[in-house]
Amino acid sequence: MLNGQRVTLLGRFDPVDSTPGVVQRYLRYHLEAERYLALGDFTFWTMTVTRMRYIGGFGAMGWLDGVELDSLPPLHFDEERTLIERLGGEGISNSGIEILGIDHYGVDLKVKGARERVIFDDVKLDYQTLHVALEDCMRRYGN
Repeated sequence: MLNGQRVTLLGRFDPVDSTPGVVQRYLRYHLEAERYLALGDFTFWTMTVTRMRYIGGFGAMGWLDGVELDSLPPLHFDEERTLIERLGGEGISNSGIEILGIDHYGVDLKVKGARERVIFDDVKLDYQTLHVALEDCMRRYGN
Protein backbone atom coordinates (compact mmCIF):
# COMPACT_ATOMS: atom_id res chain seq x y z
CA MET A 1 0.00 0.00 0.00
CA LEU A 2 1.65 3.21 -1.13
CA ASN A 3 -0.23 5.58 1.18
CA GLY A 4 1.19 4.06 4.38
CA GLN A 5 4.23 5.18 6.33
CA ARG A 6 7.48 3.42 5.50
CA VAL A 7 11.20 3.56 6.07
CA THR A 8 14.06 2.37 3.89
CA LEU A 9 17.41 1.79 5.56
CA LEU A 10 20.67 1.86 3.64
CA GLY A 11 23.87 0.70 5.21
CA ARG A 12 26.71 -1.72 5.60
CA PHE A 13 26.56 -5.19 7.16
CA ASP A 14 29.52 -6.52 9.09
CA PRO A 15 29.98 -10.02 10.54
CA VAL A 16 30.06 -10.39 14.31
CA ASP A 17 31.98 -13.09 16.15
CA SER A 18 29.75 -15.61 17.91
CA THR A 19 31.09 -14.82 21.37
CA PRO A 20 29.18 -16.13 24.40
CA GLY A 21 27.79 -12.61 25.02
CA VAL A 22 26.40 -12.34 21.49
CA VAL A 23 24.88 -15.83 21.61
CA GLN A 24 23.42 -15.26 25.08
CA ARG A 25 21.75 -12.00 24.01
CA TYR A 26 20.35 -13.54 20.83
CA LEU A 27 18.88 -16.47 22.74
CA ARG A 28 17.19 -14.16 25.26
CA TYR A 29 15.17 -12.79 22.34
CA HIS A 30 14.88 -16.02 20.32
CA LEU A 31 15.11 -19.00 22.66
CA GLU A 32 13.54 -21.30 20.07
CA ALA A 33 16.49 -20.62 17.72
CA GLU A 34 18.96 -22.52 19.88
CA ARG A 35 18.74 -25.56 17.61
CA TYR A 36 19.83 -23.43 14.63
CA LEU A 37 22.93 -22.28 16.48
CA ALA A 38 23.80 -25.92 17.17
CA LEU A 39 24.07 -26.58 13.42
CA GLY A 40 27.30 -24.58 13.33
CA ASP A 41 26.69 -22.59 10.16
CA PHE A 42 24.69 -19.75 11.74
CA THR A 43 26.38 -16.32 11.66
CA PHE A 44 25.62 -12.97 13.25
CA TRP A 45 25.74 -9.62 11.47
CA THR A 46 25.26 -6.00 12.47
CA MET A 47 23.99 -3.23 10.26
CA THR A 48 25.51 0.22 10.35
CA VAL A 49 22.86 2.54 8.95
CA THR A 50 24.37 5.15 6.64
CA ARG A 51 21.13 6.71 5.39
CA MET A 52 17.43 6.44 6.04
CA ARG A 53 14.55 7.41 3.77
CA TYR A 54 11.28 8.15 5.57
CA ILE A 55 7.92 8.50 3.86
CA GLY A 56 5.13 9.53 6.18
CA GLY A 57 2.44 10.29 3.63
CA PHE A 58 1.89 12.88 0.97
CA GLY A 59 4.52 15.63 1.30
CA ALA A 60 6.05 14.13 4.46
CA MET A 61 9.30 12.54 3.39
CA GLY A 62 13.01 12.99 3.57
CA TRP A 63 16.46 11.55 4.10
CA LEU A 64 18.53 11.33 7.28
CA ASP A 65 22.20 10.44 7.52
CA GLY A 66 23.10 7.58 9.84
CA VAL A 67 24.88 9.87 12.31
CA GLU A 68 21.64 11.83 12.73
CA LEU A 69 19.82 8.69 13.87
CA ASP A 70 21.91 7.71 16.89
CA SER A 71 25.31 8.93 17.96
CA LEU A 72 25.52 6.76 21.10
CA PRO A 73 27.52 3.54 21.04
CA PRO A 74 25.54 0.42 21.96
CA LEU A 75 25.89 -1.05 25.44
CA HIS A 76 28.63 -3.63 25.68
CA PHE A 77 27.27 -7.16 26.12
CA ASP A 78 28.93 -7.50 29.55
CA GLU A 79 27.41 -4.24 30.76
CA GLU A 80 23.95 -5.29 29.61
CA ARG A 81 24.33 -8.76 31.15
CA THR A 82 25.42 -7.26 34.49
CA LEU A 83 22.35 -5.02 34.59
CA ILE A 84 20.07 -7.96 33.79
CA GLU A 85 21.70 -10.22 36.38
CA ARG A 86 21.50 -7.58 39.11
CA LEU A 87 17.82 -6.93 38.52
CA GLY A 88 17.00 -10.58 37.87
CA GLY A 89 18.72 -11.43 41.14
CA GLU A 90 16.23 -9.21 42.95
CA GLY A 91 13.31 -11.51 42.16
CA ILE A 92 12.13 -9.93 38.91
CA SER A 93 12.18 -13.22 37.01
CA ASN A 94 9.86 -14.79 39.63
CA SER A 95 7.14 -12.22 38.86
CA GLY A 96 6.66 -13.46 35.29
CA ILE A 97 8.74 -10.62 33.86
CA GLU A 98 11.95 -11.35 31.99
CA ILE A 99 14.41 -8.72 30.80
CA LEU A 100 15.42 -9.46 27.21
CA GLY A 101 17.62 -6.48 26.40
CA ILE A 102 18.55 -2.96 27.41
CA ASP A 103 19.77 0.08 25.54
CA HIS A 104 20.13 3.79 26.23
CA TYR A 105 16.51 4.43 25.23
CA GLY A 106 14.55 1.64 26.88
CA VAL A 107 14.22 -1.99 27.82
CA ASP A 108 12.71 -5.01 26.07
CA LEU A 109 10.70 -7.23 28.39
CA LYS A 110 8.87 -10.51 28.13
CA VAL A 111 5.68 -10.11 30.18
CA LYS A 112 3.51 -13.21 30.47
CA GLY A 113 5.08 -14.58 27.28
CA ALA A 114 4.60 -11.42 25.18
CA ARG A 115 7.41 -9.07 24.20
CA GLU A 116 7.01 -5.44 25.27
CA ARG A 117 9.20 -2.39 24.67
CA VAL A 118 9.32 0.15 27.52
CA ILE A 119 10.77 3.49 26.46
CA PHE A 120 12.55 5.58 29.09
CA ASP A 121 11.48 9.18 29.70
CA ASP A 122 14.88 10.36 28.50
CA VAL A 123 18.16 8.94 27.21
CA LYS A 124 20.23 7.12 29.84
CA LEU A 125 23.86 7.90 29.14
CA ASP A 126 25.66 5.83 31.78
CA TYR A 127 25.43 2.64 33.81
CA GLN A 128 24.10 4.34 36.97
CA THR A 129 21.20 6.13 35.26
CA LEU A 130 20.35 2.92 33.36
CA HIS A 131 20.29 0.96 36.61
CA VAL A 132 17.97 3.47 38.29
CA ALA A 133 15.63 3.57 35.27
CA LEU A 134 15.48 -0.24 35.16
CA GLU A 135 14.75 -0.50 38.88
CA ASP A 136 11.89 1.99 38.43
CA CYS A 137 10.58 0.10 35.39
CA MET A 138 10.67 -3.23 37.22
CA ARG A 139 8.86 -1.77 40.24
CA ARG A 140 6.07 -0.51 37.96
CA TYR A 141 5.78 -3.83 36.12
CA GLY A 142 6.20 -5.95 39.23
CA ASN A 143 3.17 -4.44 40.93
